[in-house]
Amino acid sequence: MERASAKYLSLAAATALAAGAAGTAAIMGMRAIRSGNAVPAGDHGPANRPGPIGAEYAQETADRLSQLIRFRTVFSPWRDAIELEEFTGLIGALERMHPAVHASLEREFVNGQALLYKWPGTGPNPSAKPVVLMAHYDVVPVDVRDDWTHPGFSGHQDGKYVWGRGALDDKGAVVVILAAVEGLLEEGWATVPWRQRR
Repeated sequence: MERASAKYLSLAAATALAAGAAGTAAIMGMRAIRSGNAVPAGDHGPANRPGPIGAEYAQETADRLSQLIRFRTVFSPWRDAIELEEFTGLIGALERMHPAVHASLEREFVNGQALLYKWPGTGPNPSAKPVVLMAHYDVVPVDVRDDWTHPGFSGHQDGKYVWGRGALDDKGAVVVILAAVEGLLEEGWATVPWRQRR
């Protein structure tokens, strides 16, 4: 990342992560409305407002993103050039970071290392449409000719930004989506464990 554009890319990364979190919350809210668990229209008293999302969540999210950036999940069209142990390591980290997701949702491996999670609904509306949340965790190589402020796979945190390949595109979205689903599961959102659905 060139130094001249680092500030703007970091701000863009923060904006993208915030938009991702807001989008995920909006999608989950729509699912609640469809399932009949929504707050009635016009009932917006203090008891029905969620608490503010503050800095106590930011550091945990930054730490998770930093950890994922350290995995060199570099894509290559030549399979023998891919460091599969890096992909396997990241998948293991996701399991440790999001135990409720991995206990409750069905996970399928697609084409080797791609992940597909399925979370069937339990609401009363059988015609409710599915929702797709997507992100990717493969990245392009770090070019040694680029003038990186911090090494591309360091996941360096300077108290304001998380630096590294994939922070903006797209490991940040992986962190936000899985954290949102993990939080909903911890709050008691229902799902039938996939092992019992077969």
